[in-house]
Amino acid sequence: MEANTNANKESPEFSTFDGMSSPLENEKKESKKLNLKLILIISGVILSIILIIIIILVIINSRCGSGYYVPEDDQSVCLKCSVDNCDECSGTKESNICSSCKSKFFPVYEIDVLKSCNPCCEGCSYCDQEKHECTSCNLEYDLRNGICIPTYSFMAKYYVDSSSKSVSLVNYDFRFNIKEVKIDGEIQTDTYSSYNLKKGKHTVYVLLDKNIKSLENMFFYCEDLTEISFSPLFKNMEIKSVESMFDNCESLTSIDFTHFKIKNVSILDRMFSYCLSLTSINFSNMDISKATSMRSMFYNCRKLQKIEFPKVKTKELQNMEQMFTNCESLESLDLSNFDTRQVTTFFFYFINAKA
Repeated sequence: MEANTNANKESPEFSTFDGMSSPLENEKKESKKLNLKLILIISGVILSIILIIIIILVIINSRCGSGYYVPEDDQSVCLKCSVDNCDECSGTKESNICSSCKSKFFPVYEIDVLKSCNPCCEGCSYCDQEKHECTSCNLEYDLRNGICIPTYSFMAKYYVDSSSKSVSLVNYDFRFNIKEVKIDGEIQTDTYSSYNLKKGKHTVYVLLDKNIKSLENMFFYCEDLTEISFSPLFKNMEIKSVESMFDNCESLTSIDFTHFKIKNVSILDRMFSYCLSLTSINFSNMDISKATSMRSMFYNCRKLQKIEFPKVKTKELQNMEQMFTNCESLESLDLSNFDTRQVTTFFFYFINAKA
């Protein structure tokens, strides 16, 4: 009886001891918890570093802008993508791969590698890169069957240096050829040769009659005209005369003849006469093979340094009188394509001309 009592007294002690961990086990558990926390902390630090690196790369790439990339082996510089008109690319300093084209272009692949970005069409603002056709055009174009058609014949810039002035967009006699005028983005309800403009720079779009046959005196005495460019609507247009087309445009500094591909022009007399501010002229896209007269064509273009003529033979040319008179800044001329066997008048051909 006494032994049972002692056994009962000792029983709770053994029960309590079985429910508890030894000091060694407790130490192991604490070590595991500590290691887990340490792993979590290290993982968090690593993820944070990766995130920071990604953010830095994004910032650097955004700093570089479209068409440029940060090379993997030198993240301190921005390099241009090797494919023209590429929007995004990646790679090293030695080589890079384009992954997408800019919005106005569609990708051309060779064995799953983007090799070039081709334009949808001129005047396109957004290109369907799968269908290879334009889906929207710039303001001065209309979208027709996936192609942008110019809504203007020429774009010109005018500068008014006084508070307000009546500015001649074209010569008064040429006004009847105008179909539409847009000044600083606003369409004019009535078409005139001149408009009252405030002081400053103004951009003007003009649509001409498509059946026009002569550009004679088109901008004659448009003294506020500073820049002009022609649209593809002039491509293959048959124009007989450009006589005095820019005559006395004293402020004109730039003429973009890229799309000025007229043909069968015969009379070029005084075309650039008294263009006192022009330093270079490139009208190499014009067909002057039928030209008969270039009298005073560059007369008094005192600042003119360079002229690029069309590479066609002028077999019918007869008059070159005072063609380069007072072109005192002209440095050189390539007249190798000029056939002068029919020319009868050279009077004062190069007088006071530097070349």
